[in-house]
Formats: sequence, C-alpha cells, structure tokens
Amino acid sequence: MIAVVKFGGGAITHKDKDGTLRMEAINNLCRQVAAFINEDGGKVVVVHGGGSFGHPVAKRYGLKDGIKGYESYRGVCETRQAMRNLNGAVVERLMEYGARPFTIEPASSFITRDGELKEYYGRIVELALKNDFTPVLHGDVVLDLGERRISILSGDVIASQLAIDLKAESLIYVIDVDGIYTDDPTSPEAKLIEQLDRGAIESLKLKLVRSTGESSRHDVTGGVLRKLEEGWRAYAKGVSHVYFVKWCEDRLLEALRGTKPVGTIIRG
Repeated sequence: MIAVVKFGGGAITHKDKDGTLRMEAINNLCRQVAAFINEDGGKVVVVHGGGSFGHPVAKRYGLKDGIKGYESYRGVCETRQAMRNLNGAVVERLMEYGARPFTIEPASSFITRDGELKEYYGRIVELALKNDFTPVLHGDVVLDLGERRISILSGDVIASQLAIDLKAESLIYVIDVDGIYTDDPTSPEAKLIEQLDRGAIESLKLKLVRSTGESSRHDVTGGVLRKLEEGWRAYAKGVSHVYFVKWCEDRLLEALRGTKPVGTIIRG
C-alpha cells in the first residue's frame, strides 16, 4: 500500500517565528511514518511545506510574480537554500526513527507553465519506492516555461499529483489544527467538519476567498484553499482516502492504517 503524506509547513515550523522548527511535531510525525513502514510494511512518500523557512524569503523577494530583476535571482537561491535546511531536519529525524529517506528536489524534476504544473519526471519517485526508500519532496522554486521564468510549486500540488499518479490508497494532509473547520479554528463558533463532499468544499472555498485569513501572513502557495482543491482533485481521480489531521498523538498513524482518526475526511 502506498500513502502520500504532506507535512504542512504550519505543522512542522512555528510560522510566527521565521526559520524556527517545531521539533515536537517533526519527531512525532517521523516516528509514525517509520512505524507504518517498519511495522505495517507500508510505503510512504513524504512531502513537506515551507512554513517559516521558505515562505518568508519567497514573499520578501516577490517570487510569486516570477523573475523581475537581479534581486529575484538572489531570492530564488535563498528560498531554495531555506527549503534545503528544513528538508535536512525532516530527513535527519526520519533516519533517526528507522526510515530510509531519499530526498528528491522538485526543482530538478518538475516544470510549470504560467505557474501551473506542466510536466515532471515521476519515474524517480517510483524507483525510490521500489528500492525501499522513502521519497521526501518539498515545496520548491521551479523553472517555468512562460515569461515569468520561475514559479513557486506548492507541496500540496506535488502531494496530490504524486498520489494520483502512484495510485496511492491515501493522501494525508497534516496540519496544525484538528482538521477543517466551519470557520476560523480560533473562533468559538467554529466547528470541526468530520466529512467533506464536493458541495461542502465549494461552500468553504467561497468563504475562504471572501476572508483575509485563509492563509498565514507568509503563505505564498494558497493555504487551506489550495489544500481543499488538491484534496478533492486527488479523491476525484481515484485516491480512496483523503484526510486532514493534526500532527499530534498518533493521528497520522491511524490515518495510514485506515482507522478513522480525529480529523476531516473527504467523501463523495
């Protein structure tokens, strides 16, 4: 069984403090991934977001709009270096817990056109899984075929595309709250949504578009809105189980094993 797990940047870093790891979350998630691989015989692809590492740098240099001058090139280098630093922390903990991580940098295998994923070389991910590695990818700055020259490719998009093409049984988005809510999770009126269908997702998307709080002050890849869109896309194309769970306890492992954790699941 193949599962694709997206470690949200807001889950594995402190997004209000630039370049700060949330080690409790990283340790807990890597432990659960390794347990599923070594105890259950599962195969996992890990994708992680940028959190307080990649996003602040990309935003500072305006990379969402592509290459605009010399400073943009510097921004690409600094953003990619920040993502490598975060990736190193994730890979180190995966090794510590007994997984066999193999980092695959999206900038070397994914290409966009006008900001949308156009093509990628997926064979390397398949081969890594076949050879008993755990592929680890991340949101990245990639080359673009259009006039913008570069794009920021979200880890949410990478995760959903891999789940579809690998015919994964599950796609799990790990976030920093219990799941998807009816409103801002910090609001006393907000309620956890245990199950989402297409209609509910469209309603939530409209609410998020009207809101200014759908993503953090640093997020340049779409926040919750993008996760909902990509989660539904994967489900509609055959991924049986799409979950949104918090990083705490054993919720990721429960989702990997097919038992219903506290969180949100997409259903038709």
